[in-house]
Formats: sequence, structure tokens, C-alpha cells
Amino acid sequence: HLDLLKLKYPSDGLKLRLCLCAAAHRTTCPTDRSASRCQTRAQHGDRPGHRHGLGGCVHLNLGDLLGSFENRDEICRHLAVTQSWTPSDFKQAKAFSLAITGRVDYHKTDLEGLKTFLIQKRSFLLRLLENPSLLEHELFSDLLWATSHLAEELEARPSMKNLPESDLEHLASDIKRMYRHLASEWVSYIEHLKAKYPYLFSLVLRMHPFQEHPSPVVT
Repeated sequence: HLDLLKLKYPSDGLKLRLCLCAAAHRTTCPTDRSASRCQTRAQHGDRPGHRHGLGGCVHLNLGDLLGSFENRDEICRHLAVTQSWTPSDFKQAKAFSLAITGRVDYHKTDLEGLKTFLIQKRSFLLRLLENPSLLEHELFSDLLWATSHLAEELEARPSMKNLPESDLEHLASDIKRMYRHLASEWVSYIEHLKAKYPYLFSLVLRMHPFQEHPSPVVT
């Protein structure tokens, strides 16, 4: 796994990490046709969500970026997954994710850190974009394109300092676009864990950043 970027915001609470290759595996291993293959891989020590041949992971942190949204509380209300969630709940959460509104406060976003991180992971993102089997899955490819576009926008600017507000608002809209797809893929991945890996789903329930007091402690 490649290095994890940690953007620091005081309101974040505990972090939650989404690995892009995990989402890639989920889209290429549908549960209705490949459950036995997934189970075999799990029995041989593979992590659920690991995609062979992709060469690494890009960790993007939903909890970190959440602190940049002015409507953070609204997002939390819709994405605070619980044990009782049904397929209908997951469907509604995915729909909400793809339509997230609210302004991204660029003052709370470490643009330089995000720029450095995405540039470092550019080659891996490009390898994913070159994989035709992944691009067949529209929502996941949308996430890749949104992430790659944000990386290009940030890289095109020599510095994040002294940018006009109009430009910062433009970057904020690119961040929101990426976050929408990232959150939607996270919801899909958690739904996959609930169905196939309840022990992993249990930890997510306790640790995800969309709840008031995340904690690994079982109560």
C-alpha cells in the first residue's frame, strides 16, 4: 500500500480511509457471479477489496475532506451507516452522495498537501484509467476521472498561495465533484462488506467519521 495522506482538521474526529483498489475489486467481482472466487481469495489471505495486478492503492480520506464542507452535519445524517441499514438505505445514501451540495471551504483544505499527494499517485491513477475492465463500470470510472482532473488542476498551479477567490472556488468545486464520487463508492463498498464480510463491517460501524463519537471499543 502506498503512503496515506493525512490532512489535519480539528473537526474531523477519527479518520476513515477508502482504498481505490478496494472499490476496483468490488466493481470487478460482482457478488452474484463471483462470490465463490471472493471467498477463495479471502481464505488464502487476500484482503476483501484487493485487486490483483493493480500495483498499489491510493488512500483518500473521507473524514479529512468532510471537515471542508459547510454542510458537514447534513452529510453525516445521510451517511451515518448503521447495522440496521437495508439495501434501500444504501441506495438512498448513494443517491445522496452523488448529489451532495454545500460549499467546500477552501480555507479548511490543505491544497498544497492534496496537490502533493495526488501528483505522487498520478501514475497509479493512470494505470487504473488504462484498465478497460474498470472503465466498463461508469460510477467507478467517474471517480477516477474526477480524481485525475483534480490532480491536473492542482498540478497546473505552481503554488496554492495568493490565488484569487474565483480560482479557489473553482478548485473547491473540483474537490466536491471528487468527494461525491468517493462517498458513493464508499457506500457501495460498505454495502459489500455488510453482505460478505460482517466482521469488517462491524469495525466500520464503530469507526466511520459520519457518526458523533467514533470508537473501536465494542459497547
